[in-house]
Amino acid sequence: MTIYGDSDTIAQMLEPSTGAGFSEGLTARIDAMREVVSRLIDDETGRSFGTPGTSETRTMRAGYTEGGLLFLDTPARTITAITTNVTDEAGIISGGTALDDSQWTIGLTDSEGSITALRVASGYWFTDWYSYANYSPMTITGTWADTDDDDTVPAEIDWACNYITAKSIAEEQASPAGFVGSDGSVIPIRNPWGDPKVKRILRKYQLATHGIVL
Repeated sequence: MTIYGDSDTIAQMLEPSTGAGFSEGLTARIDAMREVVSRLIDDETGRSFGTPGTSETRTMRAGYTEGGLLFLDTPARTITAITTNVTDEAGIISGGTALDDSQWTIGLTDSEGSITALRVASGYWFTDWYSYANYSPMTITGTWADTDDDDTVPAEIDWACNYITAKSIAEEQASPAGFVGSDGSVIPIRNPWGDPKVKRILRKYQLATHGIVL
């Protein structure tokens, strides 16, 4: 995974630089916290940034939907192959029927153009529609929207990582009451994840994984 933010920027937020640079102890704490915060950002947004995704085959189980629509668990940027009615034995996939392009089409896309649902040309996506337990799993090969499409981390994600990391380290150093300001007043500790700017950034990049039919 990609570690977001910049250690020097975070260090400057925490202590002034000296002629010898920043202390090794602080740098080590920043590096460790940056990785934790980066993983949590991925969890919060449901996606990763900075590493282009490659083609991947994922397994899912189709349920009954009106009009032959199949909502994907995760939106896909591209789909190159679909195989229905495969056998899944402890994660080992075998058999199945490969569909050609005439047997399915894109059903729905999101605002970014990613595929959120597929439509079967005729019939059903599964073999036995009387019992969900008998629905055969299927595999879909493509590139997925929970991985990045380039090697660039959005500037807002880097900023959020820097801010949360610095505030988290500062929180570890503070007393339970908070910080003592220059005028002697106590400045309470605030949860950096609850900062309005951070919340807006995470909401902006959060991956929508559920389709809604009105």
